[in-house]
Amino acid sequence: MKLYEKDDKFISQAALKSILNHFWYLCEETVIFAVFHKKLSPFTRKSMIDKLLTFPRPESIPVGKPKFPADLVNKSNVSDSLLSCIGPRSWLLFFLLKKDEELTDWIKDLLNAGNMWLDTRRSKVSLRLSKSLMIAQSAA
Repeated sequence: MKLYEKDDKFISQAALKSILNHFWYLCEETVIFAVFHKKLSPFTRKSMIDKLLTFPRPESIPVGKPKFPADLVNKSNVSDSLLSCIGPRSWLLFFLLKKDEELTDWIKDLLNAGNMWLDTRRSKVSLRLSKSLMIAQSAA
């Protein structure tokens, strides 16, 4: 789109703005949803969970508009981008789902089973809840 800017700057900027809106899914709060995706490699899933566990789980997380990950605009490797987006606010999903007592088992299952974890009962419940949160977020 940057190349098209020479021909029509207005259309180029509008198209680029529309494309960049998809980066909202890479903010700390929402990037963790990727661990539920069946096509995510077990290595990337484990790396994301491992990175999440490097941050202490906060007692509370103030809910608000996420910060747009502007530094990701020029990155080309999505897997690296997913991993670099994990941060302290990535705990929000688990905080909202109130998964305190189940969290340790959930993460152990996820790390031990890889993609087979996605077929377990626990993952299906978590997946349904996460999808409903994503739908609610998209509507907001």
